[in-house]
Amino acid sequence: MSLFSILKHSSRALQTAGHGIAVTSNNVANANTPGYAKQNLGVATQGTLRARGLLLGQGVKAEEVLSTFDRFSQGAVFGTAGRSAYSEARSQNLQSVETAFVDAAGPTGLVGALEGFFQSFDELELDPSNPALRANVLSKGAVVANLFSQAANDLTRRQNDADQQIGDGVQRVNQLSTQVATLNAQIVELEAAGQGAHDLRAHRTMLLEEMASLGPLTVSQKADGSAQAIFAGHAIVTGGTSRALSTVDDPATGFSQVHLQMGGSTINITSAMNRGSIGAAIDTRDTTLPTLIGQLDELAFEFTDQVNTAHTAGFGMDGVTGRDFFATPAALAGAAASMALSADVDGNPDAIGASSTLTGIPGDNGNATVLKELGAALSMSGATETFTGFLTSSLAQLGHEAAIARDDHLRGQLELSASLDLRDSVSGVSLEEEAMDLLRFQDAYQAAAKVMQTANEMLDELMNIV
Repeated sequence: MSLFSILKHSSRALQTAGHGIAVTSNNVANANTPGYAKQNLGVATQGTLRARGLLLGQGVKAEEVLSTFDRFSQGAVFGTAGRSAYSEARSQNLQSVETAFVDAAGPTGLVGALEGFFQSFDELELDPSNPALRANVLSKGAVVANLFSQAANDLTRRQNDADQQIGDGVQRVNQLSTQVATLNAQIVELEAAGQGAHDLRAHRTMLLEEMASLGPLTVSQKADGSAQAIFAGHAIVTGGTSRALSTVDDPATGFSQVHLQMGGSTINITSAMNRGSIGAAIDTRDTTLPTLIGQLDELAFEFTDQVNTAHTAGFGMDGVTGRDFFATPAALAGAAASMALSADVDGNPDAIGASSTLTGIPGDNGNATVLKELGAALSMSGATETFTGFLTSSLAQLGHEAAIARDDHLRGQLELSASLDLRDSVSGVSLEEEAMDLLRFQDAYQAAAKVMQTANEMLDELMNIV
């Protein structure tokens, strides 16, 4: 082997070690980059050459930069990201509703208002002609009506907020799918030309993980380097093309339904949205909140009906009977939101039907007793619960569901953490390992430089001899 061959070998070794340091530097720089998979330098021998009866090695060469991306572990991350985001969003939504109604069971909430309303009739029973006690009954009734209306309107507002969240999520999915399709096209083009596209792949993985947090997503890697994204059971990205999501108002509810472009039309995929933050918003809007609103309407309707039935049988101080205490709701749906004092008694304490007979005015309290006793009557849930008992049970059920959602959220976090740990154990960047690789390549570089220096000195000596 000639000195020139030795110089050539050491030059290749220098270049290879330099490439190794560059790859290591890139790994360190992207240690915290979402979606990034550790890169390794693929090296191989340059081959051998027979010279003067000997097989002599020709040095080293850097063949390619390899990515440690693992499809299996990354696929697990996509799945658990959707479940974790769903449980987190659902827990937050339920906690928000629970917080809004946490005072409902207290003395200043709806439970306390109902108890205060019936207590006011208990006080009126003792002195049915007392103007102050009559005014107190109207005041307590107005508080009950106001709290029912406030609670119903708050729940409806939260439904609208959830509906807006769905719309925002759909827009974000469309942005992500468009970007993924663009990256697919770029990756296929680069890799078909024999170039690496590892950084583009890392960016694509980051986008797909975010998409998985919005809805149910599975990803399949294609031989050409592209990634096909299946969203809610339908292909949303294939190669360099993407299909758009849209929201279409439901004619029955007025709320948004999630649709996917299919040719010249769209298909409704709302029922398949069972993961991600969009799925949680749909569940909150279409299941949790309608149940609460329905229970509130049922309570308001029955309460209003029972009180009005009893009150219309009584006589006011003016001798008039047949007056409703609360405005009669048009239907069960919306009974809570529309609750108010009736025009017959609003602002007119003398209209309260405390007397059970016309001749008993002003001292008769028979109907006040009837109205007072409604507070302890089993009027709800098939005559098994009082008004306050029914409301307390509903609030307890809400608290139970919120507690379950918090537990699901914790489990979801643990599952996602385990999936990320599994992925990172394969493709994540370990700074300790990179530090060792950096030293290894540095030693190799220094050794190759020493060989080159030695060969160069030998060549100088040879030239001096000549």
